[in-house]
Order: sequence, then structure tokens, then C-alpha cells
Amino acid sequence: MYDARISHWRKVTSEARQKPGEWINTGRHYTIAMARQLSSDIRHGRRIKGILPGEQYEAEWFRSKDSDILCEVFVRLSNI
Repeated sequence: MYDARISHWRKVTSEARQKPGEWINTGRHYTIAMARQLSSDIRHGRRIKGILPGEQYEAEWFRSKDSDILCEVFVRLSNI
């Protein structure tokens, strides 16, 4: 993984820690397939830099209001 991506996910997980239980928009648009995969990876705590041991996140994806083909991913820290 390259640095920009690492810092992005660390920023998202840090924001989720500061606002436990609140849904956080990841701030990027993804294809449906990527949004599904990211949501699964986040829920299972795999391949996402910034998730600390013992943390459990919920993740949902929705079609973007700005596009018919792109989606947004939202996360929240669930073990608060």
C-alpha cells in the first residue's frame, strides 16, 4: 500500500475513535465492487491500516448522491 492510502485510513479510524458510535464518511468515492470489498474488510478488520487490535467497526456503503455508478463508504467504531 502506498503512503497516501495509509494516511487516509489512519485519519478515518482516528476520527471514528474521536466520535465513537457516530457514522463517519470515508470521504472518497468507490465502484460498487470496491465499496463492498472495503466494507467487508473494515468489518473484519483486515487489510485496513489504522484499525487497532481489539477494535471492531461497522461499515456500510451507499450509492453516492453525486453519481449513479459510484458509492460512498461509512464507518463507525462499534465496540464502545
